[in-house]
Amino acid sequence: MSSSLNEYIVQWKNIKKMDLKTIYLSSAWLNDEVINHYLGMIVDRDPTNIHTFDTLFYSKLLAHGYQSVSRGSRKKDIFACKKMFSPIHLGNHWCLICVNFIEKTIKYYDSLGNKNTDCLNIIFDYLKQEYKNKKNETFDSSGWQIINSEDCPKQKNGYDCGVFTCVNAEYLSRDAKLDFVQDDMPKLRIRICYEILNNRLCF
Repeated sequence: MSSSLNEYIVQWKNIKKMDLKTIYLSSAWLNDEVINHYLGMIVDRDPTNIHTFDTLFYSKLLAHGYQSVSRGSRKKDIFACKKMFSPIHLGNHWCLICVNFIEKTIKYYDSLGNKNTDCLNIIFDYLKQEYKNKKNETFDSSGWQIINSEDCPKQKNGYDCGVFTCVNAEYLSRDAKLDFVQDDMPKLRIRICYEILNNRLCF
């Protein structure tokens, strides 16, 4: 049984059957592979305007500073994008950062309703260092706002945070209203599973 769960899904080699199990089991936490793959599909839908970082980005940035993540965007000018997303892992909880380069906002989305101004400032500092490193110019921080989002849908259990994080990113990437709720989680898990199996988002 365990060997079967370790088999890769044929179409997409980085996702195993055991990864899909974290999606369709209603009380399971999404793992890193699922979150990274899903964020990658969001970029694939609109590669010119959207950039995402993987699940290790913020942890590396927090623990080891800018140099530990400076190569992560070497193939792409993130400042040419409209939006940038980073999943935030806080031990046993997933949250989301959304940088909107058009509106000059950095927003923190937490499905438990918590605020994290430290995280917002760390991402803001990253943008300043990234701009200096890649463009050899000083980042113009005038007009920028850091915001703990108050319109983030709220979870009512201890295991759906990864689903909220993925769906928040998907909705925000296409400027959709965050109008889903906790009761939508079962069908959203099915949708995510379907999308990953087809390697294509529904919208």
